[in-house]
Amino acid sequence: MPRGDARKQIEKRDRMRFDMERMKAESRLQQAIHTELEEILAFTGAKMTPVRTLAS
Repeated sequence: MPRGDARKQIEKRDRMRFDMERMKAESRLQQAIHTELEEILAFTGAKMTPVRTLAS
């Protein structure tokens, strides 16, 4: 999947297809990423904090 300036030169339909592929991959991997992050944080003794608060 092209990034940056290379992405701007791709037709809109192809950009949308790449976006859909990326979102599907993110969706499939989200749980695995979350689990691995929790394991890393447990190993280092750090705590997971939300990226943004509910008020924002």
